[in-house]
Amino acid sequence: MMNWRFVLRGLALGLGFLAVLLAALAIALPQLMPQPPSGTIPPQPTIVAARGELPVGPAGLQEWARYGDEDYRLAGCGFLLAVPGGEAIGITAAHSLALGGATYALESVAFRIAGEEEFIADSSTLYGIPGRPRFLSMDLTNDFVLLRFDQDVDPSLVLEPDPRGAPQPGERVVLYSGLGDDSDRQGVYEGSVLAVDELGAWIVMDEIFEPALMSGSPVLSGHTGQVVGMALVATLRDGRLLMGIHPIGSLVTKAGMASVFPSLLDFRR
Repeated sequence: MMNWRFVLRGLALGLGFLAVLLAALAIALPQLMPQPPSGTIPPQPTIVAARGELPVGPAGLQEWARYGDEDYRLAGCGFLLAVPGGEAIGITAAHSLALGGATYALESVAFRIAGEEEFIADSSTLYGIPGRPRFLSMDLTNDFVLLRFDQDVDPSLVLEPDPRGAPQPGERVVLYSGLGDDSDRQGVYEGSVLAVDELGAWIVMDEIFEPALMSGSPVLSGHTGQVVGMALVATLRDGRLLMGIHPIGSLVTKAGMASVFPSLLDFRR
């Protein structure tokens, strides 16, 4: 004969354990899988930095990667940046490249203006130790690759970093997609800064568009006309396109700390 009291007691204990487990998951999940910020865009701030002009020509560039004896293939976007000392380096996202492969080695990275056939610069040398691809983490400051050039680059394509190191909440910014497009706008998209902290900055774009392969594109301040960050991630949130960027101050600091310049072929993680 079934002991219903025992069965009901076991069921109650099981449901109690399940409730505790669900509560623990509710607490742990935001830590394990943190979400981008949301909410209302702050009002436009007072910016004391000097006002400047946005570029009239290309700012973002296509990034092409060559592995082994294969041809170059489009890998994402990047840009050229002036760093302390006057040198111009290439900047792109770590997750757009496969570094350190033993049998599928990255030989070279090249940059090209959208719509043109010739590369404007190519590199087989890292500028310091690169970062790592971002995975789930909300820390956007570890996903980067800096590249050194052996040839001169067109100074009109070299961007200046915003001395503030990052945009301000509520500030108007402009994404210059290296992919370009077929319209008169040439892949230029505007937005407003939602939030900024030491881990990155998040921008609400004015419109929804397809951001695939735009990682590595520069984001410029509408006030100073200088680079405030590198686009890394995009997601739809609250019916808006939200884009996360690696603040330019972090990239400039990493460039300033570079003391070794390994070959792409020699680099191993």
